Amino acid sequence: MENKISSYFQPITAEIRALVGYVISGYIKPAPRVQKMVDTFYQSFMAERINIGVHVRLLEEHIEEMTIMGQKTPKLQDFLRATKHIMDDIKTEQGDKEVRIFLASDRADVIASFEEEFGKANVVHTTAFRGEEMDKRLEDRVWGRHLGDQVFMDILLMSRCDYLIHDESNVASVAYYFNPNIRSFFVSGDASDHKRLNGQSRDDPVDLFRQAVAKETSINWDQLEKRNMISLLNASDDDKQEIVQTLRCFFRNMKWSKCGREFAASKRDGLSALLGF
Repeated sequence: MENKISSYFQPITAEIRALVGYVISGYIKPAPRVQKMVDTFYQSFMAERINIGVHVRLLEEHIEEMTIMGQKTPKLQDFLRATKHIMDDIKTEQGDKEVRIFLASDRADVIASFEEEFGKANVVHTTAFRGEEMDKRLEDRVWGRHLGDQVFMDILLMSRCDYLIHDESNVASVAYYFNPNIRSFFVSGDASDHKRLNGQSRDDPVDLFRQAVAKETSINWDQLEKRNMISLLNASDDDKQEIVQTLRCFFRNMKWSKCGREFAASKRDGLSALLGF
């Protein structure tokens, strides 16, 4: 596990979870309508319990996608086995504490299998489109926001669990970014993956954030210094314009940023005037 953020393209580590969790806590807030639905569901079905979040994607499209990426998708039995293992561990450690499974899946038969295995009263899930119905809704742009709300609700509810059982998935990743302290069980992973996903960050999230901001501003400055900065303002090249827009964003938001010191340090002579400030 690396101690410092050295690249944005690397396996998820405790440091990355802590960094992204810190950014989310300071800059991202769910819409009130979504937050209200999440809070109501949590209080009704999950509060005062030990919660195991389980994210299962087994639609054929997802399996094909994973195959193209050279990864093998776990079977339903693998998720059931992992859930039972964690439940047994909880009972050993926590005694009679009630355990609840929050299940997020793209297939209705997966929900039925979990209810049969663990009891319908012990498995909860949101009302959402699944299977062929979900595929049909995806083709209709009118339902886009509604489907997004459903996925986001699942993410936020999984993030409020004590454990998260999952495989390779952006949805699962966002869930434990919202809660960097959740205990992750990566079904396809090995011991090193478990250690990587459940380790404790060696750096404070604030320090990690400052490192990331300093790195980003440094990259943009290096790119700018390789070109004529004046010509960038009139250039049509998308990449050049993106650099300028990023720097403009830095300047506009400097006074609100948690990393004002890094933003201030990134200023160079003439840059403010060059960017129209």
